Amino acid sequence: MLAKKRRFSYRQRQYSNPFFSRNNREVRSGGKWLKKAIFLLILTAIFALIWFFYFSSYFEIKNFKINGLNRISGSEIENLFWSQTGKKKFFSSQKNIFLFDSDKFIASINDNYNFTSAELKNDLPGAFILDLKERESIAIWNEDGNNFLIDNEGYIIVPASQADFDQKMPIIENHSGDKISNKRTGVSQEKNNFILNIFTSFKNSKIDHQIEKIFIENDVDTVKVLLSGAPFILLNSKGELDKQIEKISALYRSMNKDEFAKKEYYDLRYGDRVYYK
Repeated sequence: MLAKKRRFSYRQRQYSNPFFSRNNREVRSGGKWLKKAIFLLILTAIFALIWFFYFSSYFEIKNFKINGLNRISGSEIENLFWSQTGKKKFFSSQKNIFLFDSDKFIASINDNYNFTSAELKNDLPGAFILDLKERESIAIWNEDGNNFLIDNEGYIIVPASQADFDQKMPIIENHSGDKISNKRTGVSQEKNNFILNIFTSFKNSKIDHQIEKIFIENDVDTVKVLLSGAPFILLNSKGELDKQIEKISALYRSMNKDEFAKKEYYDLRYGDRVYYK
């Protein structure tokens, strides 16, 4: 009986080394733990930095300084600042210098006051500096028994004090129906500019008397100016101010000063002529 021939397989055989496989698994396992450790280290560092910058006492606001105040009380603004530090932002108070809402604070300053400019700067690690520029007052605005300082654009600055009256600041009494609105005098911009320019025009004139008061009447186009030690002057707010001042200046130079002061009023509202009584 003939024996069967053995067949050979030419397919590639795969061999496994139990020792090598175990080491490979250990290397892969060790790599995973290393990655996890690095990830946890980075995560811990991030949380530590967040805590340091936002929750540690190092960056807690401890000081607040104001520059540029002359007339307005700094204590009012300080109270406004410190009261905001106690308000919540992102589930935390704003006592931290990085969590304090600077834009909101400047908005509250602009809502409550009328500065030319207001800028809040941080002074690390725990202080803020507020730089303010006050408006320059040129007159006292009297309306409904209340007195305010105003600037040359008609903005209300602060309530007038007795010291302002003692300094003989000119007074504007508003008897018209146009009342203060949005922290500014309520008369039209054209009339407002006319009235405020009166002070400059009289300074440049040859008239020795100073302006004591300006009255805004219900008569739409009439502005009444009272000179110290002299009569009223009636001006037309729709006319050219410089020409009206030139007319009264020419009349003043042509008259005796005592005679000029004894008149009841001078009316400059009509054409090129001056009417007086």
